[in-house]
Amino acid sequence: PIFTNHTWSTADTILLRGSLSEYQEAIFTLGYYAPGSKEAWIFEQLAKNTYGNIVLTDMACGWDFGTIASHLVNRAYDKKISIATAFQNNKCYEGTTSGELCFSKHGGFVGRDMHFLRFDKVWGFKVAED
Repeated sequence: PIFTNHTWSTADTILLRGSLSEYQEAIFTLGYYAPGSKEAWIFEQLAKNTYGNIVLTDMACGWDFGTIASHLVNRAYDKKISIATAFQNNKCYEGTTSGELCFSKHGGFVGRDMHFLRFDKVWGFKVAED
């Protein structure tokens, strides 16, 4: 098997799919967006209905950013506080493509699940089966 680096953007595989499909070995990577997962279902349905069949990791990042921004605006409005204060008061957000997403109190990386993905010659990276 071939193991690649973490997939920040599995969108790149659309461009590389032809060359990746030439390999007979299994190709694996890690990613925070798990295509076909229950957490990503609403996002994927909206993306497919709006843009067609291709759902990209970059689109998932945009969805997650929009989800967080929406939560912050609603929290700030409901409590009559600034967006910065709303963020400091609660650093976890539901409804992202990977479920709950939490920012660390000390900065650094965002806490979210990672998924073991396997490259499919037709669909790109999908969650690897056991």
